Amino acid sequence: MKIILSIMIAMFIIGCSEDAAKQEKAPVAEEAVVKEAVEVAQAVKEVVAVEKIAQVEEAVAEKVAEVTADGALLYSKCAGCHGAKGEKAALGKSAVIGNWSVAQLEDALNGYKDGSYGGAMKGLMLGQVKDLDAAKITAIAEYIAKQ
Repeated sequence: MKIILSIMIAMFIIGCSEDAAKQEKAPVAEEAVVKEAVEVAQAVKEVVAVEKIAQVEEAVAEKVAEVTADGALLYSKCAGCHGAKGEKAALGKSAVIGNWSVAQLEDALNGYKDGSYGGAMKGLMLGQVKDLDAAKITAIAEYIAKQ
């Protein structure tokens, strides 16, 4: 009887220790799952953030393109010398540009930019047009020609 009782006690102790081991493993497994879920959530947030940043950058680039292609805005720095509608001879030395065609204005601006056009104001105008690309030059020329 002592042997049977000893075996039963041993089985009970072994069974309890196995349950305890299973219970100890469960929190560790749960922690790993939670940790992995947090890492996945962070990765998803990063992807979403990158996508949103790309969308914002694209929207900003579109707005910049709109603003920089706006002939009126671009011409505003020219108006001090040429007049609001191109009606003045800049500093009393240039031709009145308000009645020029788009093609004439583009040719003149591109010529100032590459150094092949201009008289007394050539140096001053180079500084004004050197950073203008073709789209900006066209926008300015179209704006002036409409005035």
